[in-house]
Amino acid sequence: MVDTNGQLVMSISPNGSYLGQTCFGVNVEDSTAEIRMADDTLGNSAFIGPRNWFINPWSTTAGATVRLYYTERELEIWRDSLFARGVGVGPDLETFYQDSMRIAKTDGESLTNFLGLNPVQIHPTMTKIRDSVIMAEFTVTSFSNFITVFNPGNVAIPVPVEWLSFT
Repeated sequence: MVDTNGQLVMSISPNGSYLGQTCFGVNVEDSTAEIRMADDTLGNSAFIGPRNWFINPWSTTAGATVRLYYTERELEIWRDSLFARGVGVGPDLETFYQDSMRIAKTDGESLTNFLGLNPVQIHPTMTKIRDSVIMAEFTVTSFSNFITVFNPGNVAIPVPVEWLSFT
């Protein structure tokens, strides 16, 4: 699927399965806008990325590969916005999307219910596929909402220390 500018938004490889008619939606937010946060049903807060999707095929599958696409610029703006709020995001953009980007898979079909029922966190394979396009790739056996979330992963986050004395 491409947007009105011909930019890739998502693709699905059914890997030999039959998906039938597929209903989908995509929400692309302005990365410079206020950072979105949401709580899941377990009470965990998460920073929500600039894109989220729902995908609902007619039939389920034995394992389809989903590819979600982002522009490098929108991820850079999101990373910089998190950094400006004191969030540890790593030393560069590649570390940010390789280490800290996750896809939250939740039940339902909604572009506004970000972290709804039964959240499952997916650690996608993140690849820069063209000059300014980053692809998140993962395999699923069922479909629903897919929400980009920030998870600090292994990024080094400085711990504030106040020295009382030094010898």
